[in-house]
Amino acid sequence: MNNGKGLLGTWSGRRLALAAVLLGPVLLGGLAGCSILRNPYSFPEVANYCAPGASSEDSINTACRKLPQVSKAVGTIAGETSKMASTVTERVVTSQIIDAATFALATGFAVKVIHGGGVSNSARNIALAAGATYTAGSLFYPRSTEELYMQAGDVLACVAQSGNDLLIAYGKAQATADNRWPELNDLGISNICKAEPKYKDMRLSQSKLREALASVELSDSALADMLAKAKEATLKSLRQQLLGQRPSPQAYLNAGNSALAAAGTLLSNYSGRDSNGAEGKITRSTLTNLKQRINSCSPEEELEFDKAKADFEQATLAFNASVNVVGDVAKSCSTSIASPITALAVSQAAVTLHPGEDGIVIVVSGGRPPLRASWVGASPNDADATFTWLVADQQIKLREPAGGKAGTSPYTLRVSDSSLVPLTADIAVTTSAK
Repeated sequence: MNNGKGLLGTWSGRRLALAAVLLGPVLLGGLAGCSILRNPYSFPEVANYCAPGASSEDSINTACRKLPQVSKAVGTIAGETSKMASTVTERVVTSQIIDAATFALATGFAVKVIHGGGVSNSARNIALAAGATYTAGSLFYPRSTEELYMQAGDVLACVAQSGNDLLIAYGKAQATADNRWPELNDLGISNICKAEPKYKDMRLSQSKLREALASVELSDSALADMLAKAKEATLKSLRQQLLGQRPSPQAYLNAGNSALAAAGTLLSNYSGRDSNGAEGKITRSTLTNLKQRINSCSPEEELEFDKAKADFEQATLAFNASVNVVGDVAKSCSTSIASPITALAVSQAAVTLHPGEDGIVIVVSGGRPPLRASWVGASPNDADATFTWLVADQQIKLREPAGGKAGTSPYTLRVSDSSLVPLTADIAVTTSAK
């Protein structure tokens, strides 16, 4: 009898248990107000250079005007990345709330046990509630889903950056083509000098750069389409992985057993250089001296031609490289999202039990939680072999009670996860007579 003092034995004990159960929501309210409850992950940020007022650089603004479809594609991808960041944040915060609720219920269970002197029905109910919140978090907010969104965000950031790199390279190349030529023109180059090979080579490299710029302008839509296809391939891969990670119908039906297993965990324990750099500048005195020459190219002119040629060729190479990156964006950014869920595995695939011994602990890894275990085929009597979850989704204890007998072993204990197409791992359990 409890002499009218209730399940805990004292009114103060009941108050302590109630305070423990309410601890989670109270703490969560305080943490949220202090901005401690937040997404701990560092999500990639994508710059949208062509957004209104985003850049004050003339070269970037020129690229945005000349390549409007590429700039639009980058802006769209940046928006998708931002949406994923918000989704991850919402899921993480919700998971933290569920974790805190589970912690509060587990604490309430411990308080009831300590002050009640044993595992009462009320304590069992709190343990079951803790198991239920744990199972709900595992079913609806698995960490693997956050990992998938993070992977997709990384890929989209890579795709968008490829487009941004193209815009930046276009702007720099255009600036080189536009700004370098007036400097050379100020030299007052004679017609005789213009017939020299060095001058012709320099002009040829300049023409190639302008041809590359013009070619990309004509390919604006095609390049934007490559970025868009890479984005769609990433989102498609993400959708497929998310579908594959949806809990199976059986997992919902087994949610009660999973909650009991989680509750059992509680109970068992109590039982480069600038393109406009100064290197290419020419002093006024040099210009004056060069303008006075009317014969073939002077050494100073030839030196400037070599520098200009190198600038044009370097700009062309860098620009073409950025174009090729966009062309190979589906490969370079790996638009296929890999599942973070590993194969379900057990530390021992076969065990032999002996009557009355403490038992054998099997460590389980991988799979989509919550996990469940059940006998398949011939099932042993509880007097012959039993299993319990020491740690939900992580450790199973197999034991043969005292007085057990060999029976029809070996038996098969199958561990299954909650995937739409469940992963399984079998343990062969052999019992023995005393």
